[in-house]
Order: sequence, then structure tokens, then C-alpha cells
Amino acid sequence: MGHLGHKIKLIDRQFRSRMDKNLENLGITTAQMNVLCYMEHHAERNVTQKQLSEAFNVKHSTMAGILQRMVEKDLLEIRPNPDNKKFKNIFLTEKAKSLQDKASAYREYTESVVTKDFTPDEKEYFEKTLFKVFHNLLNDSSLSQEEKDLIERRFMEND
Repeated sequence: MGHLGHKIKLIDRQFRSRMDKNLENLGITTAQMNVLCYMEHHAERNVTQKQLSEAFNVKHSTMAGILQRMVEKDLLEIRPNPDNKKFKNIFLTEKAKSLQDKASAYREYTESVVTKDFTPDEKEYFEKTLFKVFHNLLNDSSLSQEEKDLIERRFMEND
């Protein structure tokens, strides 16, 4: 059967490579598209770099680099929080908002490629299996229950 971890890694690489190739037309990467989608999904509240780092489970410095490149591309504005100057709020620019529909279409297309020959039942089973794999790995981690619940909620938000 082979090593599942290696297969999952190869699938992830192929998926990201395909997404990055499609998103080249928009001048953004998969990581940047994910930030755009998160920002759109949480448009009703202030979003900080810390929240983004936690949502994507990356180091603060990694997220800082992603955000800086997005600011340079005029996709984001970073402004001090008026209530607490220690924090900075992140906002989408009009340019970013204009890319969102196209970026979502690329993601939907890539996801349709992944499940191209699946029946509706197979798609549903695949989703359930992915959740089960994720849940098993999460439950075997040394994280607190509160951290596990938070990560699981984030996983479910992406539906």
C-alpha cells in the first residue's frame, strides 16, 4: 500500500503547484489566495496578523512575509487598531476584492480536477475520510483539548 504520509505530501504538492500555476495569472500565490479567502470570510470583524498565523498554523514571521508581499502588491492595508495601538488590523484593498471571484473560480476548478471522476457518493465519502484522517492525527497530538477544538473548528470552516 505504501506510505500514506508520503502520498499525502505528494498530493498536497501537486494541488499547490496546480493552484500556483492557475493563480499566476492573477499575480498571487496559493498562500496569498488563502489569506484573501480568510479575510473575505471574516469581513465583519477586525483581523490581525496573530489571528492569521493561528488560522493557518504558521509562524508569526512566515505570516509577516506573506502579508508584506501582499501589501507590496497593493492587496492589503495594515493599519493600527484605534483601540489598542499594539495591534494592527489588516484590510483588503479594492484590488484584492476584485481578484476574489477569479481566485475562488481557480480554486473551485482545481478542486473539480481532484474529484473529476467521483460520483456524488464518492465525493461525500472522500470528504468524510479526509476529516477522519485529520481528526485521528489531531487527537493523537499533545495539544490541549481547547487547542484541538479550535483547530477542528478551523478545519470545518473551510467547507
